[in-house]
Amino acid sequence: MVWATSKTFYEAVYMSTWENNQWSVPILITPQIVSDGDFLPTGLSYDGKQLLLVKSDKKRNTDIWISTFNGNVWSPAKAIEGDINSGSNEDHASFSPDGQIIYLSSDRNGGEGGLDLWTSERDREGMWGKPINMGDEINTDKDESSVFV
Repeated sequence: MVWATSKTFYEAVYMSTWENNQWSVPILITPQIVSDGDFLPTGLSYDGKQLLLVKSDKKRNTDIWISTFNGNVWSPAKAIEGDINSGSNEDHASFSPDGQIIYLSSDRNGGEGGLDLWTSERDREGMWGKPINMGDEINTDKDESSVFV
């Protein structure tokens, strides 16, 4: 489990694991992901090895970043590769159980209005493809956000 807690000047990101039928003592992973307190966790892969994070830039635009767990430490977060980040707001994301699809919310062009839900598939090389809008059966002219599978 990964979560953030607001501290005086930043968002602290913690991790806890399920061991012996209980949650372990939380570990601060903010330094591991190389955060200045500006990352918020948004999605964790089913196997617990990939963490999706949201980060705002100087223009208040939000993008999806990713960090990988090697069993001991998390890698420094980096902007997710592929076509997921658009220059618009991508502010929540979640993996499919098999890790091959990311569901995200974005206010990019081509939506129904506000934040819409989109899907992006991982290709054979591991790159994330151009997000596809999930359509008006799911999206409205309002904000759809906090997508989780």
